[in-house]
Amino acid sequence: SGINAEYMMNNRVNKTMQQRRVRSVFDGFRDFEAETRNMEDRLEAGLPVSRSKKRTLEELFKPPLDMMYQGDWQGARDHAAKTNRWLLVNIQDSKEFQCQVLNRDLWSNPGVKAIISEHFVFWQQYKESDEAERYMTFYTIKEWPYVSIIDPRTGENMVTWSHIEATAFPELMTEFLSLHPSLESPVKEPPRKKGRTDAMVEMDEEAQMAAAIKASLADTL
Repeated sequence: SGINAEYMMNNRVNKTMQQRRVRSVFDGFRDFEAETRNMEDRLEAGLPVSRSKKRTLEELFKPPLDMMYQGDWQGARDHAAKTNRWLLVNIQDSKEFQCQVLNRDLWSNPGVKAIISEHFVFWQQYKESDEAERYMTFYTIKEWPYVSIIDPRTGENMVTWSHIEATAFPELMTEFLSLHPSLESPVKEPPRKKGRTDAMVEMDEEAQMAAAIKASLADTL
């Protein structure tokens, strides 16, 4: 009876883990039903079925695990506040291809990774996960893709972006950081348009940093 009890316990644990995997961001970009239909169609037509293409796509669109905060919403807020960084949130919708394009084209970019690791805590979730559902009770998502910057101390939504292009995103990030260099920095007014003479005035330290970041990211895209 001890063996049977252990088997039943292991079976329940395995089933729970499988359910968690299905509800996580890591399987979010997979359309299992479509994959099954495609394989069945190929089998009926007598065509070979290869899993290599599927594996290639999984690799191409995989989440940026190396820079993701892998914990719950409150843990992400606490970690960001403790490390004095903004909280960068990306909620994924598996039915929206443009959401997955962010994994392929944006979050994989070395320059983007560098600026995120220095100034942000990155939290990505699949929208049907328990944590994403909890997040969406406080923040409304109207369009996809969805990327927001949250003040981890207050929960204030500082900015939300959608219809994101990988080539334009670095400029959005540097513009935000020029106004909000860190959690402790006071909010700055957007710079007024300068004449040619004013533009020649030596930039202060933070402006130089923003310009350097922008140039670095532009080189990597």
